Amino acid sequence: MTCCHLSPHLGGTSVWSVAFSPNGRSLATASADKTARLWDRATGKPSTRLRGHTDEVNRVVFSPDGGTLATGSDDGTVRLWEAATGNPRTTLPGHDKAVYALAFHRDGRTLATADADGTVHLWDTETRKSRAPLAGHDEAVWSVAFSRDGRTLATASDDSTARIWDLASGRTRTTLIGHSDVVTAVDFSPDSRTVATASYDGTVRIWDATTGETRTFLINGYGAVQTVAFSPDGRTLATSGDDGVVRLWDAASGKARATLTGTAGGVLSLAFSPDSRTLATAGYEATVRLWDVVPPDPDDAIEQICHRVNRDLTAEERAAYFLDRSTDPVCPKE
Repeated sequence: MTCCHLSPHLGGTSVWSVAFSPNGRSLATASADKTARLWDRATGKPSTRLRGHTDEVNRVVFSPDGGTLATGSDDGTVRLWEAATGNPRTTLPGHDKAVYALAFHRDGRTLATADADGTVHLWDTETRKSRAPLAGHDEAVWSVAFSRDGRTLATASDDSTARIWDLASGRTRTTLIGHSDVVTAVDFSPDSRTVATASYDGTVRIWDATTGETRTFLINGYGAVQTVAFSPDGRTLATSGDDGVVRLWDAASGKARATLTGTAGGVLSLAFSPDSRTLATAGYEATVRLWDVVPPDPDDAIEQICHRVNRDLTAEERAAYFLDRSTDPVCPKE
């Protein structure tokens, strides 16, 4: 699981957000340099620079069909762009503060946006009209995510809570209470049954999306956790934050699977490729890194571990790392 590509961003400025196109061939980034950029994944070179915002660009997302990009900025605007050319399509007014979060609904037409005063809008991108704002958070909303079934929206806020909203009624369905500090990020599992949240309190929580109960409690490491993402196949949860270490967890069990190190500075955004085989990371180091996160063949991995440690694993090690071998010897005797 090594870093296989490095793409420098213009001017050495922080990259606040990274996203894969639905076909996996391109990436988009949003930067403190007031621009968003499109990158060719194969070459690692920028193909288009999106200019128009007058302040830092905090978030970028692709529409489900890959035809549109949306960006949100400290200038209080949301802009829509033609992904193929980078040409501007329209600007969505309505926010009075910096826009921190964006997400497209699976219908490709509805866009959720959220800002520094806690306002959450649901836009019809064709008519440029917004429904009544979702009212509930009293402070900034940093992250929004639609469930894959399209019925609910999750939001993460400065008020130390996350909320799950019923889209049909516009009302809070469940408030996720448990973090002791700012909730920085939220994501739904592909089956829409589980929500993951990250927080300044240094933890990641995995919740039942229906009951709001905590299923798993993960200690991420040193410092705030800034970002969290489920892989599209639902097998892996990726987390990272101020310590710059990316952690991969088994989404079903909550067991640590791997750590990715080498970034210079905190990681602020994670994105899996559509096939779940590549993870893009971005943050303070002003670069985008692409990591191969395909797990090794289990038998090969066991052989390498046994060769390195030159002994059998303890009962605790077997239980932690080999869920189906917890009572059997792992390393055969020579």
